[in-house]
Amino acid sequence: MNRPKVNAMSIELLNDLEQAFNHASKNDDVKGVHLRSNFNSTFSVGADLSDMYARCAKRDRPAIEKFLFDTVARGI
Repeated sequence: MNRPKVNAMSIELLNDLEQAFNHASKNDDVKGVHLRSNFNSTFSVGADLSDMYARCAKRDRPAIEKFLFDTVARGI
């Protein structure tokens, strides 16, 4: 991850992660997934709250719920 300053996770990043996890889960040669940060001091602060707030305000909850409930519930 390389999103200055603190690697806040946007919906786009969550969608990219979901695609990568889906690809990995279908490949028997993949035994694990390693996420890393390009920053020494921070891995990630978590969700980009500004992005999440803007999407909720526009009623774009499906994008958020899709990652939270589908990907995470599946066990990534």
